[in-house]
Amino acid sequence: MKRTFYPILLAGLLTACQHPSEKVVVTSEPAAVLPTTVVSKATRPPVVVCDSAVSSAMPDSMAPAMRAFARQHDLSGVWQGLDEADSAGLQSPTVCDGFFGPDHYRIELVLQKITRDAADPLLYHVQGKDKYKRQVTPFTGTIRLRQLRSVPIKSFEYELQGEFARFYTALGEFSWREMGSKSAGVFKGQIGVDFQQKADSSLIATYFMGDDKRQFAKGWRMHFDGEWTSSLTGQRKQLLASANIEGIGSTVFSDFNVGERSFSINPKYAKLGWNELWENDEWWADSPKPSLSL
Repeated sequence: MKRTFYPILLAGLLTACQHPSEKVVVTSEPAAVLPTTVVSKATRPPVVVCDSAVSSAMPDSMAPAMRAFARQHDLSGVWQGLDEADSAGLQSPTVCDGFFGPDHYRIELVLQKITRDAADPLLYHVQGKDKYKRQVTPFTGTIRLRQLRSVPIKSFEYELQGEFARFYTALGEFSWREMGSKSAGVFKGQIGVDFQQKADSSLIATYFMGDDKRQFAKGWRMHFDGEWTSSLTGQRKQLLASANIEGIGSTVFSDFNVGERSFSINPKYAKLGWNELWENDEWWADSPKPSLSL
């Protein structure tokens, strides 16, 4: 009896530990414009060990052409929210603002370094930081790409580039563990990013108007929706953040913006950390950058 039971148990464990990304749900999403080469399932490295960093709660849902695009193109910079390079040729990750916990206190997030997994092109390894009530905490973890769509645009900030660019929206599942703090915890949830492929085939995160009901970042470049769990007490807090605080703020507080012609935060929310919105202290930098005194 034991000789029969153990092989069956082993086969069941191997089946349960197959990576969720191998389950493909074919949708009616439009095909990618660029020619791509589909990597056959037979050539993928075998996956036996379960990926405990990201749960399988959200199924992989990409059309075959979108999956091929995702395997052909590295989205590391897109997940960071990298935009056009500045005059010095440098790109900086997008710092997102958000609402944290039942009182919706301000929190800031930045993904400083992202690398694509060498064996699994849909898995990305993340290093970042968050700032909450003046405390800066580093975190590490993963993002797994779950959905990818191409999006026809209605309008775009850079008209000429828009004639040659192709636009996409991606949805990922994230799991990040904070480090070096007694109040550390684990962030889990979804990250959406809207991005474009320029005429030279490079990818950058960007704002554009297409179909915000189908855009995972809602046209706001980057969008986070998740939950934080304390590693010490198990306490849970909701997280909602975006690259566009004006857009996301009105979904939390109806009177968040009191400006008539320009964005202006209601003074009554200053006690929740929003009086510091315009401070540009680059809190995420590992060492302070020199400043010029005039």
